[in-house]
Amino acid sequence: MVDYSRANLVYPGANDLIGIIDDFGIPGNWLIRADTTLPAFFLQSAASAKEGFAIDSGTVEDRSGGAKGTYTLVMTFNQEVTSLHGATTTCGSVERGEIDSTDPHNVVISLTGVGEDCNATEITVTAEGVTDSAGDTIRKARLTFGLLIGDVNGDRVVDEADLAAIEAVEGQTTDESNFRTDIIPDGIIDEADLRAARRAIGTSLP
Repeated sequence: MVDYSRANLVYPGANDLIGIIDDFGIPGNWLIRADTTLPAFFLQSAASAKEGFAIDSGTVEDRSGGAKGTYTLVMTFNQEVTSLHGATTTCGSVERGEIDSTDPHNVVISLTGVGEDCNATEITVTAEGVTDSAGDTIRKARLTFGLLIGDVNGDRVVDEADLAAIEAVEGQTTDESNFRTDIIPDGIIDEADLRAARRAIGTSLP
């Protein structure tokens, strides 16, 4: 028998008990609504951008950061940003964080030193103290992306399927349809990209 004395009558949505309203000691007709109102100022989207091509955060960034381990993260807000206090990252270091001069809806965070120890991990980048023209402030706006060099198809493991995807477009210049295969981002898919993927075979994200 269900012990209805454990029911949370202050926050009905917190209950994991099954029963009818009368069983909880609050008889009558009840309508419970979830508050889905968005805040006035919020982070709309985020992406990792390289050579003019972006991969949405929450998916896998498979492209190399080069010798210096550089990555550019773009956070897009629903309102124009007027100030930014700073930025942090869980791997590598923040070279700079700034408001995009061409579109102040965007905060651009440049990372460096994202080395081999960062590969096959989830990296979280945080923009701190982001404020809009109305004075609304987001204390911490976060994006997380999985870094896995060579994971062309984004399935969180580097395997023969990734090699096959690169071989299928080898010799092509990068465009919206094939840019993920340009692992060493230089505008063309070539042997260097294949070598990078081969070296990474067997690596994976949790």
